[in-house]
Amino acid sequence: MSFSVASNVAPGTYPITVIGTGGGITHTTTFFLVIEGLDIYASSSPNILTVKQGSSATSIITVMPVNGFSGAVPFPLRACPTG
Repeated sequence: MSFSVASNVAPGTYPITVIGTGGGITHTTTFFLVIEGLDIYASSSPNILTVKQGSSATSIITVMPVNGFSGAVPFPLRACPTG
């Protein structure tokens, strides 16, 4: 048994029930199909920066696709001090 999942199927766990019949006998079994969403893994190094006023520092942001993700990844900045 093989499964193909369309890209618009919501990630989640889906119960699949299989019914086998033959010779007047019927048996069923249920298994779970887990669909993982397209995703990214992001990390920063270092994840804490200490910067003196008037200076600069660098943190490397690493982004890796997971489960076939291939889209653009914007990086909006939030909670940054002015300046």
